Amino acid sequence: MKGDKLLIRTYHTRAAKAISKSIIHEVFSSYSRYTIAIGGESGSGKSETAWELAKILNKKGFKTVIIQQDDYFKRPPKTNREFRYTHIGSVGPGEVKLNLLNQHVKKIKDANIRKLHKPLVSFDKDLIGEEILHLSGIRAVIIEGTYTNILKNVDKKIFLSRTYKETKHSRAARKRDKIDKYTEKILSIEHKIISGHKKLADIIVNKDFSITIKKEPERKVKKICVLSVHGYVDAKPILGKTDTGGQVTYVLELSKAMAKKGCKVDLYTRKFGNKKRIEQVSKNVRIIRIPCNGSKFIPKEKLFPYLDTFVNNMERFIKKEGLRYDIFHSHYWDAGYVAMKLTERLDYFFIHTFHSLGSWKKEQMGGDPKKMEQLYYFKRRIKCEKAIFKKTEALVMTSTEMITRARRFYNYIKKNYIVLPAGVNMDFFRPLKKGEKYRKIDVPQNYIFWVGRFASNKGLDYLLRAFAETVKKEKDLFLVLGGGSKEPQEEEKEIKRELKNIIDRYKIQNRVYFTRHIKDEHIPSYYRQANFFVLSSKFEPFGMTAAEAMASGCPVIVSRRAGIRKYLKNKVNCLLVNPSNKKDLSWAFRVLNRNRNFREKIRKNGLQLARSEFGWMKIAARSLNFYEKHFEDFLESI
Repeated sequence: MKGDKLLIRTYHTRAAKAISKSIIHEVFSSYSRYTIAIGGESGSGKSETAWELAKILNKKGFKTVIIQQDDYFKRPPKTNREFRYTHIGSVGPGEVKLNLLNQHVKKIKDANIRKLHKPLVSFDKDLIGEEILHLSGIRAVIIEGTYTNILKNVDKKIFLSRTYKETKHSRAARKRDKIDKYTEKILSIEHKIISGHKKLADIIVNKDFSITIKKEPERKVKKICVLSVHGYVDAKPILGKTDTGGQVTYVLELSKAMAKKGCKVDLYTRKFGNKKRIEQVSKNVRIIRIPCNGSKFIPKEKLFPYLDTFVNNMERFIKKEGLRYDIFHSHYWDAGYVAMKLTERLDYFFIHTFHSLGSWKKEQMGGDPKKMEQLYYFKRRIKCEKAIFKKTEALVMTSTEMITRARRFYNYIKKNYIVLPAGVNMDFFRPLKKGEKYRKIDVPQNYIFWVGRFASNKGLDYLLRAFAETVKKEKDLFLVLGGGSKEPQEEEKEIKRELKNIIDRYKIQNRVYFTRHIKDEHIPSYYRQANFFVLSSKFEPFGMTAAEAMASGCPVIVSRRAGIRKYLKNKVNCLLVNPSNKKDLSWAFRVLNRNRNFREKIRKNGLQLARSEFGWMKIAARSLNFYEKHFEDFLESI
């Protein structure tokens, strides 16, 4: 509101500092613009506290703007005061266009909206005009005003508890409204309304401007059963081993994050080799291994014939140990089959995450249909996936693309889902702090980095052909292919042989480097020191390595066939490419190699996106809220 006057005191600053300290981690990890409502009675210090809080957040690098409820009054201030003289019953929330303000808060949360047309009141001229609020780069929005604690879609609600009787001196000093009997009568009406809003707040600013943070309501979901049947699921997994990649990381990190939120998590997987039956991961997370078909490792494509034995043994274990769970959450179709059969017997429900879809993978990979069926058993998998879609209580999808494909291939029309990205451990994948030194690794100085398992869907043949085209002109550029399984299977060995044939054919042997299997603790160093990272997959349900690279401060080139692309913006925080188009991919290599300023822009924006979208604690909080909803629905249905 134009013409508004602020009288900032040290206690406003003190309260703002305390508030910022309690919310800063949420602002940091918020996947959308973080919204804060500051409400309370006239003269309580809402505007001043909002101003000081915005100043602190801006100083910390979180660009923040303030929206005033006063701009949303139906009548300008002086006119409204005169109207109140003859319509005393109008005093209250009805004087404000709260529906419009709610709509604007909802738009603010939408990252795709870059500007907002909103009303603007001129106090001195007693007029209501309009202004454009530019939202690009904004990380937090503070909405302050008497009734803002009843707004929807707000992340944090703050209430200043001083009453109009206690703020008389402040109101007099501000000189905005007359101090007379009529004003006090209006404020007494507002007091009766606004005092009830205190219970809605997350943070109370007390009369002395200290703060009280309300305790979060106790969660109903406390014990979680997670199922991830295949791969080497260990407390410290060796990533790159067969069937041990993004999904294993996902279930372990999500389980640990949920445990930090106060839950107990049991993660069930197949027992093989000499692994312990029960392994403690952290204080409230343990891996429970269920035997089926001997002690040898079985690749996920050949595991199905033994899943019924897994179901029987898991049911027996749960009953013998007297275990009860609030939620069953299965990952990938093999675990979905187990959850479907098990919860039928236990008369319960399950939530499922596919991670990838058989029909979509089959389409993307192409190849000889008979050979593909022999390798991946698509018919059996797709049949099971169709049954899971029908039986599951709800779905967690890692991208909106998964929903689109589910509708196309499986006629999935329900709305019982949430889209949550794969997360990244921000304490592990991060740029170096000031004073830290790079780890010494045996790589060329100016290199493109790729890391993962050598699999047919990874698009490494596309990558090599585009790189061969690029180095005809880019004489200083190298390619480092990192990872591969520690104990590769024959299929992976065959793919690596094919890649070496391509390298020989294009005579780029002195420009392409294969690393040995990279230890987990060394991977961030490869990201940090790379010129840029490339995800060239023909098919990728999400693309966690791209998220890890961004979090490590490495610019990324990402396949348009990877689920993560839905979170990205081309030429802003990444370069999106069609990996099968050699010219498209080699162009991306040349642009990032030559244009240092553009590369730095992509790096900074990518890092910011990773921090705001892919933090595990944020994803855990949203997962648990999703669990709570369906658990409550289940309890009501009993």
